[in-house]
Amino acid sequence: MKLADWLVLGQFLALFGLVVSGGVPENMFVLAAGLGLAFLIGLAALISMPVRQWRIWPQPADLSDSQLVTRGIYQWIRHPMYLAVMTVGLTFVLTGFTWLRLFWFGVLLAVLQHKMVYEERLLADKFPSYRQYCRLTKRLLPGIY
Repeated sequence: MKLADWLVLGQFLALFGLVVSGGVPENMFVLAAGLGLAFLIGLAALISMPVRQWRIWPQPADLSDSQLVTRGIYQWIRHPMYLAVMTVGLTFVLTGFTWLRLFWFGVLLAVLQHKMVYEERLLADKFPSYRQYCRLTKRLLPGIY
């Protein structure tokens, strides 16, 4: 398996661990709000990107006409899909805290951080304008990080 495969596997294992390592969520309103927010962030990312470029692996689409997406939610942050996944994880921690769930959330954050850095390296190699785009946008939170 390649590094990208391990990162995707790690991401799904961490999400699975988050879901099964706690009891029934204590606050259904917070659960619905957090998952709804994650859904909207993810949907905004999907709407902004051509369908042919959708992928869960960090490698850019290997298409001759692929483009660097800088419109929609991508004009404010570089990794909205990762933000959506992190939001799901945080929602599970906040609505049914266990130390094991917090551990899995930490694993998820570490995997996604590594995946973002890896993906950014690949995007910089594929798109000459990517470095300039990085100077203009934050990774996950507009104006912060």
